[in-house]
Amino acid sequence: MPVTREDVVWCYQTFFDREPESETPVEHHMRNTFDWKALVQVFLASAEYQQKRLGLTPEHFVYDDKSETQRTALAILKMVEPMQVIGFDKIRVGGDGDGGYVMIDDFGGVDAAYSLGIKDDVRWDLEIAKKGIEVYQYDHTIDALPATHKNFHWFKTGISAKPAEGYDSLPNLMALNGHAKSRNLLLKCDIEGYEWDMFAAMTPAQLAQFSQIVVEFHGFHELGKSRFAKTVKTAFANLAVNHRLVHVHGNNNTPMAIVGNLPMPVTMEMNFVRLVGKTMVPSQETFPTKLDTPCWPHRADLSLGTFRFS
Repeated sequence: MPVTREDVVWCYQTFFDREPESETPVEHHMRNTFDWKALVQVFLASAEYQQKRLGLTPEHFVYDDKSETQRTALAILKMVEPMQVIGFDKIRVGGDGDGGYVMIDDFGGVDAAYSLGIKDDVRWDLEIAKKGIEVYQYDHTIDALPATHKNFHWFKTGISAKPAEGYDSLPNLMALNGHAKSRNLLLKCDIEGYEWDMFAAMTPAQLAQFSQIVVEFHGFHELGKSRFAKTVKTAFANLAVNHRLVHVHGNNNTPMAIVGNLPMPVTMEMNFVRLVGKTMVPSQETFPTKLDTPCWPHRADLSLGTFRFS
């Protein structure tokens, strides 16, 4: 049977959760779609439905081909080209999927660990706690931890570059916990974009207190924005004084973006290792590695190649 106007409107309401923007697309579908089944297939295959199904917002789908953006992005990415730590193997901490991180197997003599951003996942925290390490946890968005351990110390406090009501800076919290002079701390950070201001505000000396720093960095699709790019550059510059990137993984919860004609994930998990006492050489790995698993298991993982931009 021929496609009717009611058929097209129903598809808009059901698959796009909205009304047609005008009569023009309605008439187009009525003229060019053979039957009801074909009409449904057209809507299921549409970009708008795919975005809605995956929970992605249009701003994630960035295509920026400006030369200026590419120069900015390259200058930033060259600061975090992967290195290999000689004499240390990598292991996965925190289980498969989102919330697990690849780290080097070097946990001896750790004074304490800081876990910033908890939500409903403490698998990383539990593995660290089971090594006999005290874990200091901060998340202002939850009312209780999803699991407990004798080595857990949770605070309903948000992380910010400067103290504010309900928030505090990481250096202040370290001092409150008696770690102002500690030299062997661990840091895991997933605070939904606030990490950039935090790292940009910390000094290299403060960051040098951490032997390993694993972070989920957000928003790489915005490197074309000068203010954001400046903050990212400052954050990476502070990290680069005493640490080197040793592992990178794209979070496939969000898509690849084209930033200055460079394909890159919107969100990336990165592990930085302190240089002191370590010998490092340029990594020959291709990412993802066999230790990586997709953050969303029903989607293909993101291929980053060697993640080198020289």
